[in-house]
Amino acid sequence: MFKALPVLLLSAAFVACDKDDDTPVPVEEKAKIAIVHASPGAPEVDVYLDSASLTSSQIAYGDFTGTAGNPYVEVDAGQQLIRITNDGTTNFYEGSVNLEKDKSYSLFVYDVPENGNVKTVLLEDAPSSAGAGNANLRFLHLAPDAPAADIFWINNEGDTVKTYENVAFIGNNPNASELSPFSAIASGLYRVVVSSGDIVVLDVSDVQVSEGKSYTVYAKGLTTGTGETGLDVGTLQHN
Repeated sequence: MFKALPVLLLSAAFVACDKDDDTPVPVEEKAKIAIVHASPGAPEVDVYLDSASLTSSQIAYGDFTGTAGNPYVEVDAGQQLIRITNDGTTNFYEGSVNLEKDKSYSLFVYDVPENGNVKTVLLEDAPSSAGAGNANLRFLHLAPDAPAADIFWINNEGDTVKTYENVAFIGNNPNASELSPFSAIASGLYRVVVSSGDIVVLDVSDVQVSEGKSYTVYAKGLTTGTGETGLDVGTLQHN
Protein backbone atom coordinates (compact mmCIF):
# COMPACT_ATOMS: atom_id res chain seq x y z
CA MET A 1 0.00 0.00 0.00
CA PHE A 2 2.73 2.41 0.95
CA LYS A 3 4.73 1.53 -2.17
CA ALA A 4 1.85 2.37 -4.48
CA LEU A 5 1.39 5.90 -3.15
CA PRO A 6 4.15 7.59 -5.20
CA VAL A 7 2.71 6.07 -8.35
CA LEU A 8 -0.72 7.47 -7.54
CA LEU A 9 0.76 10.91 -6.91
CA LEU A 10 2.66 10.77 -10.20
CA SER A 11 -0.51 9.82 -12.06
CA ALA A 12 -2.29 12.79 -10.53
CA ALA A 13 0.51 15.06 -11.65
CA PHE A 14 0.15 13.85 -15.25
CA VAL A 15 -3.59 14.49 -15.15
CA ALA A 16 -2.94 18.04 -13.99
CA CYS A 17 -0.48 18.58 -16.86
CA ASP A 18 -3.01 17.24 -19.37
CA LYS A 19 -5.59 19.76 -18.15
CA ASP A 20 -3.10 22.61 -18.58
CA ASP A 21 -2.37 21.48 -22.16
CA ASP A 22 -6.06 21.86 -23.02
CA THR A 23 -5.85 25.65 -22.57
CA PRO A 24 -6.63 27.22 -25.99
CA VAL A 25 -3.76 29.04 -27.65
CA PRO A 26 -4.86 32.52 -28.81
CA VAL A 27 -5.08 32.73 -32.60
CA GLU A 28 -3.39 35.76 -34.10
CA GLU A 29 -5.68 37.83 -36.31
CA LYS A 30 -3.96 38.69 -39.56
CA ALA A 31 -4.58 40.82 -42.65
CA LYS A 32 -2.59 41.45 -45.83
CA ILE A 33 -1.46 44.71 -47.38
CA ALA A 34 0.35 45.70 -50.59
CA ILE A 35 2.09 49.06 -50.99
CA VAL A 36 2.34 50.85 -54.37
CA HIS A 37 4.63 53.87 -54.89
CA ALA A 38 2.92 56.10 -57.46
CA SER A 39 4.15 59.50 -56.27
CA PRO A 40 6.26 61.17 -59.01
CA GLY A 41 9.14 63.14 -57.56
CA ALA A 42 9.13 61.29 -54.23
CA PRO A 43 12.31 59.36 -53.38
CA GLU A 44 12.51 55.67 -52.60
CA VAL A 45 10.59 54.94 -49.40
CA ASP A 46 10.28 52.56 -46.48
CA VAL A 47 6.88 51.79 -45.02
CA TYR A 48 6.27 51.05 -41.33
CA LEU A 49 3.16 49.64 -39.67
CA ASP A 50 3.46 50.73 -36.06
CA SER A 51 7.16 49.97 -35.47
CA ALA A 52 7.47 47.05 -37.91
CA SER A 53 8.93 47.60 -41.38
CA LEU A 54 6.79 46.28 -44.23
CA THR A 55 9.60 46.62 -46.75
CA SER A 56 12.76 44.54 -46.90
CA SER A 57 14.23 47.21 -49.17
CA GLN A 58 13.08 50.67 -50.20
CA ILE A 59 10.30 50.97 -52.79
CA ALA A 60 11.09 53.12 -55.81
CA TYR A 61 8.57 55.15 -57.80
CA GLY A 62 6.49 52.81 -59.96
CA ASP A 63 7.28 49.77 -57.81
CA PHE A 64 5.42 47.83 -55.10
CA THR A 65 5.94 45.34 -52.31
CA GLY A 66 6.39 41.67 -53.10
CA THR A 67 6.19 40.44 -56.67
CA ALA A 68 3.64 40.48 -59.48
CA GLY A 69 0.93 38.07 -58.42
CA ASN A 70 2.05 38.13 -54.78
CA PRO A 71 2.41 41.77 -53.65
CA TYR A 72 1.11 41.32 -50.12
CA VAL A 73 2.75 41.48 -46.71
CA GLU A 74 1.01 39.69 -43.84
CA VAL A 75 0.43 41.99 -40.86
CA ASP A 76 -1.55 42.11 -37.62
CA ALA A 77 -5.19 43.02 -38.12
CA GLY A 78 -6.71 46.01 -36.33
CA GLN A 79 -6.07 49.72 -36.05
CA GLN A 80 -2.49 50.44 -37.09
CA LEU A 81 -0.28 53.50 -37.48
CA ILE A 82 1.33 53.65 -40.90
CA ARG A 83 4.43 55.73 -41.70
CA ILE A 84 6.06 56.38 -45.07
CA THR A 85 9.64 57.64 -44.85
CA ASN A 86 12.85 57.62 -46.86
CA ASP A 87 15.29 57.93 -43.96
CA GLY A 88 13.49 56.33 -41.01
CA THR A 89 12.73 59.63 -39.29
CA THR A 90 11.30 62.16 -41.78
CA ASN A 91 7.77 61.11 -42.68
CA PHE A 92 6.18 61.76 -46.05
CA TYR A 93 2.95 60.40 -44.62
CA GLU A 94 1.69 59.32 -41.21
CA GLY A 95 -1.82 58.14 -40.43
CA SER A 96 -3.91 55.30 -39.06
CA VAL A 97 -5.49 52.47 -41.01
CA ASN A 98 -7.97 49.82 -39.91
CA LEU A 99 -7.16 46.39 -41.35
CA GLU A 100 -9.86 43.78 -40.81
CA LYS A 101 -8.85 40.19 -40.17
CA ASP A 102 -8.54 37.87 -43.17
CA LYS A 103 -8.90 40.75 -45.64
CA SER A 104 -6.44 42.06 -48.23
CA TYR A 105 -5.72 45.70 -49.00
CA SER A 106 -3.66 47.86 -51.35
CA LEU A 107 -2.23 51.18 -50.19
CA PHE A 108 -1.41 53.55 -53.06
CA VAL A 109 1.05 56.37 -52.38
CA TYR A 110 0.29 59.12 -54.91
CA ASP A 111 0.51 62.78 -55.96
CA VAL A 112 3.63 64.94 -56.01
CA PRO A 113 5.11 65.66 -52.57
CA GLU A 114 3.66 68.90 -51.20
CA ASN A 115 5.45 70.48 -48.23
CA GLY A 116 7.20 67.16 -47.79
CA ASN A 117 3.94 65.15 -47.74
CA VAL A 118 2.34 62.66 -50.11
CA LYS A 119 -1.20 61.31 -50.22
CA THR A 120 -2.43 57.74 -49.79
CA VAL A 121 -5.57 55.76 -50.47
CA LEU A 122 -6.29 52.35 -48.94
CA LEU A 123 -8.46 50.03 -51.05
CA GLU A 124 -9.92 46.69 -50.08
CA ASP A 125 -9.02 43.92 -52.52
CA ALA A 126 -12.02 41.60 -52.71
CA PRO A 127 -12.61 40.70 -56.37
CA SER A 128 -15.35 38.18 -57.03
CA SER A 129 -14.97 35.36 -59.51
CA ALA A 130 -14.79 36.87 -62.99
CA GLY A 131 -15.98 33.68 -64.69
CA ALA A 132 -14.37 31.45 -67.30
CA GLY A 133 -12.18 33.30 -69.80
CA ASN A 134 -12.20 36.53 -67.81
CA ALA A 135 -10.00 38.56 -65.50
CA ASN A 136 -10.85 41.16 -62.83
CA LEU A 137 -9.91 44.79 -63.40
CA ARG A 138 -10.13 48.19 -61.76
CA PHE A 139 -8.68 51.49 -62.94
CA LEU A 140 -7.35 54.42 -60.90
CA HIS A 141 -6.45 57.90 -62.11
CA LEU A 142 -3.35 58.81 -60.05
CA ALA A 143 -1.80 61.35 -62.46
CA PRO A 144 -2.30 64.67 -60.65
CA ASP A 145 -1.99 67.12 -63.56
CA ALA A 146 -3.77 65.00 -66.18
CA PRO A 147 -7.36 65.92 -67.08
CA ALA A 148 -10.40 63.73 -66.60
CA ALA A 149 -10.33 61.16 -69.36
CA ASP A 150 -12.03 58.24 -71.04
CA ILE A 151 -10.09 54.96 -70.98
CA PHE A 152 -10.63 52.49 -73.81
CA TRP A 153 -9.53 48.85 -73.69
CA ILE A 154 -9.07 47.70 -77.28
CA ASN A 155 -8.39 44.05 -78.15
CA ASN A 156 -6.23 42.63 -80.96
CA GLU A 157 -9.20 42.70 -83.33
CA GLY A 158 -9.56 46.44 -82.82
CA ASP A 159 -12.77 46.12 -80.80
CA THR A 160 -13.30 48.33 -77.74
CA VAL A 161 -14.07 45.77 -75.06
CA LYS A 162 -14.27 48.03 -72.03
CA THR A 163 -14.61 51.78 -71.46
CA TYR A 164 -14.16 53.85 -68.31
CA GLU A 165 -15.83 57.22 -68.92
CA ASN A 166 -14.76 60.63 -67.62
CA VAL A 167 -12.39 59.29 -64.97
CA ALA A 168 -10.88 62.13 -62.94
CA PHE A 169 -7.79 62.27 -60.74
CA ILE A 170 -8.82 60.81 -57.39
CA GLY A 171 -7.91 64.04 -55.58
CA ASN A 172 -7.32 64.86 -51.96
CA ASN A 173 -10.17 62.90 -50.37
CA PRO A 174 -10.93 59.87 -52.53
CA ASN A 175 -13.89 57.63 -51.78
CA ALA A 176 -12.22 54.27 -51.17
CA SER A 177 -15.49 52.32 -51.24
CA GLU A 178 -16.21 53.63 -54.76
CA LEU A 179 -12.68 52.95 -56.01
CA SER A 180 -12.28 49.44 -54.54
CA PRO A 181 -14.62 47.29 -56.70
CA PHE A 182 -13.34 45.24 -59.64
CA SER A 183 -15.22 44.36 -62.82
CA ALA A 184 -14.79 41.54 -65.32
CA ILE A 185 -12.93 41.83 -68.62
CA ALA A 186 -12.15 39.13 -71.19
CA SER A 187 -8.58 37.90 -70.77
CA GLY A 188 -6.17 38.81 -73.54
CA LEU A 189 -3.75 41.39 -74.86
CA TYR A 190 -4.96 44.98 -74.98
CA ARG A 191 -4.12 48.44 -76.21
CA VAL A 192 -5.12 51.03 -73.59
CA VAL A 193 -6.01 54.47 -74.93
CA VAL A 194 -6.56 57.38 -72.57
CA SER A 195 -8.21 60.39 -74.20
CA SER A 196 -9.58 63.73 -73.06
CA GLY A 197 -12.11 64.89 -75.63
CA ASP A 198 -10.43 64.49 -79.02
CA ILE A 199 -6.94 64.53 -77.54
CA VAL A 200 -5.17 61.21 -76.93
CA VAL A 201 -3.33 61.69 -73.64
CA LEU A 202 -1.78 58.22 -73.50
CA ASP A 203 -1.65 55.20 -75.80
CA VAL A 204 -0.13 52.01 -74.36
CA SER A 205 0.13 48.70 -76.22
CA ASP A 206 0.60 45.12 -75.05
CA VAL A 207 -1.22 45.28 -71.71
CA GLN A 208 -1.79 41.64 -70.80
CA VAL A 209 -4.62 40.43 -68.55
CA SER A 210 -4.78 36.71 -67.85
CA GLU A 211 -7.73 34.46 -67.06
CA GLY A 212 -8.53 34.20 -63.36
CA LYS A 213 -6.19 37.03 -62.38
CA SER A 214 -7.05 40.37 -60.77
CA TYR A 215 -5.39 43.68 -61.63
CA THR A 216 -5.34 47.31 -60.66
CA VAL A 217 -4.23 49.41 -63.63
CA TYR A 218 -3.50 53.03 -62.79
CA ALA A 219 -2.51 56.21 -64.60
CA LYS A 220 0.64 57.67 -63.05
CA GLY A 221 3.19 60.40 -63.66
CA LEU A 222 2.82 63.92 -64.98
CA THR A 223 1.86 65.41 -68.32
CA THR A 224 4.83 67.74 -67.78
CA GLY A 225 7.10 64.94 -66.60
CA THR A 226 10.00 63.44 -68.49
CA GLY A 227 11.58 60.01 -68.35
CA GLU A 228 10.18 57.83 -65.58
CA THR A 229 7.93 60.63 -64.27
CA GLY A 230 6.20 61.08 -67.64
CA LEU A 231 2.58 60.06 -68.04
CA ASP A 232 2.23 56.27 -68.11
CA VAL A 233 0.21 53.37 -66.75
CA GLY A 234 1.24 51.01 -63.97
CA THR A 235 -0.14 47.58 -63.14
CA LEU A 236 -0.53 45.77 -59.83
CA GLN A 237 -1.34 42.08 -60.27
CA HIS A 238 -3.04 40.80 -57.14
CA ASN A 239 -2.86 37.02 -57.63
